[in-house]
Amino acid sequence: MPDLSLDLRYLRYAHLAAEHGSFRRAALSIGVNQSTLTRRVQLLERRLGVALFERRRTGVVLTPIGSHFLQEARVGAEHLHRAVKELASSHTGQHGHLRIGLMGTLTQGPLPELLRTYRRKFRR
Repeated sequence: MPDLSLDLRYLRYAHLAAEHGSFRRAALSIGVNQSTLTRRVQLLERRLGVALFERRRTGVVLTPIGSHFLQEARVGAEHLHRAVKELASSHTGQHGHLRIGLMGTLTQGPLPELLRTYRRKFRR
């Protein structure tokens, strides 16, 4: 079983290398040293136990298994990104549920107006 404690930047670097067809061009696109990007992709490959790229004099090309892996990893990264966004919106009150328990006598007091104000403010 490969070590699954991967840094998401390594996946990003691999994705950029595939997109640009070159470690050098990928590194330039995000302002990191080519050696850093190359080493991180190599580390990713070692941890996974497979070569994601074919290295050529003119650049890099994804192997079939590398292409499949990056497609699947992209889906996972998108799910993680969405989960983080939802967590942040829940934390700020933009997402979630409001539950109110009440006694019958409270329906005659200020509660109806409070609920109307809440609905106006947090309309979906």
